[in-house]
Amino acid sequence: RVNLLESVPLSGQNTMQMMNVNDKWIEDGDKDVYTVFIDTTDGCDRELSATLAWYDPPGAIGCTSCIVNDLDLTVKTAQGTMYPNGLINVDTKNTVERVRTPTSNGEEVRIIVHARNLVDAGQRYSLTI
Repeated sequence: RVNLLESVPLSGQNTMQMMNVNDKWIEDGDKDVYTVFIDTTDGCDRELSATLAWYDPPGAIGCTSCIVNDLDLTVKTAQGTMYPNGLINVDTKNTVERVRTPTSNGEEVRIIVHARNLVDAGQRYSLTI
């Protein structure tokens, strides 16, 4: 079951914070950088979670590497660069990528969406932090 208190910010019910970017256009080679400053003084002690998702055009029939417009999510923290889906490098196979990482109060975290190797002129995406 989904527990909303553990999933989304609810005013007066929990201390979660959330940032959403919806239907954002990015062009080949571009990087969108979102900077977040961690503030745990209100009691929020959850790990940071960033999820990137996009609708990719259909790949060729019989393809083995079927991503047409490849977007990459990385998260840079004081501990280093974090890659999505438990990988040690960028994810080239999925159109939903998530990074979860612990953070510290006062830390600056950069969430980066990189349009790498787009076949089309650009691609729309959504991001939740």
